[in-house]
Amino acid sequence: MSSEGNFWDAVVPSNGEPERIVEPTVPDYIAREPQELHAKVVSKTALFMIIVGLFFVSLPFALLTFDVGNAGNTDDCWGSLEYLEDEQLHCVISDESSQVTYSYSGDHVIASHFSYIYGYFSETLRWEVIGDGGVVGFAEFDYYADGEDSDWFVYHHCEWMGGSSQMEQWYCAENEQSVSIDGYPYSNYYCESRATHWYCTDSFGQNSSFSDTSNETRAGPEVLDNWMYYCMAVSLKSPFDENTTMQEVDDIQSKLIMPNWCDETPVFLENESAEPVLPFYGEAVYLYPNGNDNYGSIDTVQYTQESFRYQVVSLQTYNVDGTLTEVSENAQGGLGIIGLVLITLINLIGGYSVYVLSTGKHHIEHLGVENTLVISKSWRNKPKTVKSKISLDSSSLLETYTITSTSTDSEGHTTTSYSHHHRITHANRASNKLPDGFNTEKLLKLTGLELSPDSY
Repeated sequence: MSSEGNFWDAVVPSNGEPERIVEPTVPDYIAREPQELHAKVVSKTALFMIIVGLFFVSLPFALLTFDVGNAGNTDDCWGSLEYLEDEQLHCVISDESSQVTYSYSGDHVIASHFSYIYGYFSETLRWEVIGDGGVVGFAEFDYYADGEDSDWFVYHHCEWMGGSSQMEQWYCAENEQSVSIDGYPYSNYYCESRATHWYCTDSFGQNSSFSDTSNETRAGPEVLDNWMYYCMAVSLKSPFDENTTMQEVDDIQSKLIMPNWCDETPVFLENESAEPVLPFYGEAVYLYPNGNDNYGSIDTVQYTQESFRYQVVSLQTYNVDGTLTEVSENAQGGLGIIGLVLITLINLIGGYSVYVLSTGKHHIEHLGVENTLVISKSWRNKPKTVKSKISLDSSSLLETYTITSTSTDSEGHTTTSYSHHHRITHANRASNKLPDGFNTEKLLKLTGLELSPDSY
C-alpha cells in the first residue's frame, strides 16, 4: 500500500526554543490636542503708569498754552537765579553733582557715580573731540536684541556665595562700591567675567561647580555682540564766551559727522588699561540746545576728578528782582500756539503707542502631536510672529522661580520687590525661559508637564 504521507511530515523542525511574544511598546509621549494660551505683553498696571507719564509730560505744555502763571513771576524759575559767563542772571533749573570713580579699558571709560538721590550707578562710555565739538557714546547692552528677550544679564560686580544649596549662586551689584549700601540686588546661577563686565544667566541651571568660571567662555559672540553705542553730539564749552549765540552751539552739533565707531559693536579689552584721561579732558560740554538765544534751555555735563556735574540752565535772562528781562519776555510771544501744537502731538503719538502696547500678546502654543511649544508674539491683532520653539521630552519639567530686588531711597528706606517667572528645564540641555504673565496651573495643563521640585 502506497503512502502519501501524513500531517507531521509537513511540520518544519523547531530549533527547540519557545516562540517569543513581543509586547507592544508604550510610547513616552501620547499625542494631545493642540492648545494655546496668550497673555498681555504689557500689563494693565504698566499701561496705567504710561498714561500717567503722558499726563505729566503734557502738563507743562498745557500750562504754557493756557498761560497759567505769569512770565514775570519768580516762580517761573524752578531752580535758583545765578550769574553765568555772560554776566547775566539765568535760572539754573537743575544742578546735580555726584562723587565719581573711574576705571579704563582701551577706548572706554567706566564712570561709577554715587548720588544721594539716585544711589550708585555706572556708565561705560567712549568719547572723541572733533573741532569745537565732539561725540560721547554710551555703551549699552541690548537686552532685546533680534526681537527677543535676552537670557543674559550684565553687571559690573559679582561674587559667588556658598552655603546651602539654595544659596550657591552668584550675587551681583551695580558696582563694587554700591555693595556696602545697596547689598546685592541681583542673583544668577551662572556668571563669568569678560573684560570689564560680568555676564550672568540662569540658562544652565544651578551647579556648585559654577563657583569657578575663570576659564569659561560660554558668553559667546551671540551675547557679546549685543552691545551698542548710543552716540550724542556735543559742543565744547571752553571756546565760547559771553557773546556765544545758541545758533553757534546748534550749528556745531548739527554739522558734526559721527565717527565710524558709533555704528560698531563696542569691544572691551581684557586686562588692558588706557591712559587715564577724563572724558573731554575734564572740560564741560553742552548738550541738547533747546530754543533760541533768548528762550529755552541748555544742558551742561562735566566729568572731573572730584565729581560728575550735570546742569540745566535757562537761556532767558532775569532782572535782579526776579522778573524776566524785556528781551526774554518778548521772546515768549507765540509760545501758547507752540504749546498747543506740542501737546497735540504728544497725545496723538502717546495715545497710538498706548493702543499698540495694549494689543500686544505673547502666545504659547502646544502643537499636540510633535510635543513642541511655539512661542509667538502679536501686535494690533496682526498675525503672530514666531519667536522660538521648545521641544519637550520625558525629562522636561516646568519650573517657577522668583527674582528678588531691593532698592534704597535717599532717606535710607529699603524696599524689596519680587517678580515671578517660568522656565522649562531639561536633563541634557539648557533651560528655556517662558514669557511672563502666564498662570502656573494653566501652563501645566497646556504643556502636560510636571512641576519641578526645584521651583521656588
